[in-house]
Amino acid sequence: MTDLCDLDATAAVALLERREISAVDLVEACLARIARDDGAVRAFVAVDADGALARARAVDAGTAPAGPLCGLPFAVKDVIDVAGQPTAFGSDLPIGRMAATDAAAVALLRKAGGIPLGKAETVEFAANGRIPPTRNPRDLSRTPGGSSSGSAAAVAAGMVPVSLGTQTGGSLVRPASFTGIYALKPSHGLVSCDGVHPNAPSVDCVGWLARSVADLGLLGAVFHLPPAQRPAPIRPRELRIAVCRTPEWHRVEADGQRVFEAAVAALAAAGVAVEDLVLPTPFDQLSDAHFAIMCGEGRASFRRWHAAFGDRLHPDLAALYAGDPAAAAAELAAARLVAGQCRLAHAARAAGFDAILAPATTGEAPLHDGTGAGSPMMNRMWSALQVPLLALPAGSGAHGLPIGCQLVGRFAEDLDLVAVAAEVDRILQETVDRP
Repeated sequence: MTDLCDLDATAAVALLERREISAVDLVEACLARIARDDGAVRAFVAVDADGALARARAVDAGTAPAGPLCGLPFAVKDVIDVAGQPTAFGSDLPIGRMAATDAAAVALLRKAGGIPLGKAETVEFAANGRIPPTRNPRDLSRTPGGSSSGSAAAVAAGMVPVSLGTQTGGSLVRPASFTGIYALKPSHGLVSCDGVHPNAPSVDCVGWLARSVADLGLLGAVFHLPPAQRPAPIRPRELRIAVCRTPEWHRVEADGQRVFEAAVAALAAAGVAVEDLVLPTPFDQLSDAHFAIMCGEGRASFRRWHAAFGDRLHPDLAALYAGDPAAAAAELAAARLVAGQCRLAHAARAAGFDAILAPATTGEAPLHDGTGAGSPMMNRMWSALQVPLLALPAGSGAHGLPIGCQLVGRFAEDLDLVAVAAEVDRILQETVDRP
């Protein structure tokens, strides 16, 4: 039954609803794929096979909620609590513990009939420090990106249909791009971060990775995102897409620029109204402001670990506490001011478009050298805006590896963005070379 692993969540749920397969069938197929491939991919920190099978049997027997997910298995990034499973935060420090309760996001998926299969690898604290051993299923010599490394790799490798991750900078969009899958970072605050280790709370988000746009919408409904206001399906000539190469365009590699321009051309050829968007001056400072927000708020988020472990804390994290605290506080205040100005400017400019199209990464996934998980430079500014971001495959680079793009929406219009993405994705699937 390992072919069940290659279904997207939408197709799997349809089969579960019609009882053409059972929840046990699907969980067993995922466990078989993990047993076969995770020794090389290393997406999981821990797998709760017995717990998942017990839950699947209960769903099939009608003694546990089936809900709209009908027994769909999912993976959970290891900074998010799952009751009865370990949380180690991607760290080698002795701070791991068995979670007593589900994080709010996990609880919602469980109530909807989802089955947590295991904990997925992450960059330490979903921030900085230890780089996980996870490999890109498209090429095991490459990184899957981070910090939601295992969450992306598990979906791309067919080990689970969907997974939970987090994004503070680019930790959902970048791994999705590198592994050729889909991701949604919701509008800030629409999905609870209760039970999730904080990084920079004003930009932290829980989101999800999947194998189709439809899957992103399926989970969006479970998380009670505001309903789409625009009727679907959407025809190409009804779409207005702003094309934003961002102030970081010079960092995009030749392959990344080629793939992005091909995607823009494909949309235009299909009848979509595309228009170049040049951002106003404050946006030149937004990536730096986002980094300052991460550092400034990170000083509070990781202080207890710094106090407990001192120089045993990874140098990248310990560096947050260097320098003058007053200067750091002033820098954080200035960065928040820039971010606030840009949010207002974005709301005004985005009102005239259905979405903004931007590069998701600088190019293909880099080699896994244990020192990093790819550049976040194409993600930081958009995360700082607190708006929904949707990653989807756009093409492939010189090595045949995926390169994605991202659609940027308006605040709290997440499912409208999903509806727009469904048509954009259809056009790109038909016209652009994908790996």
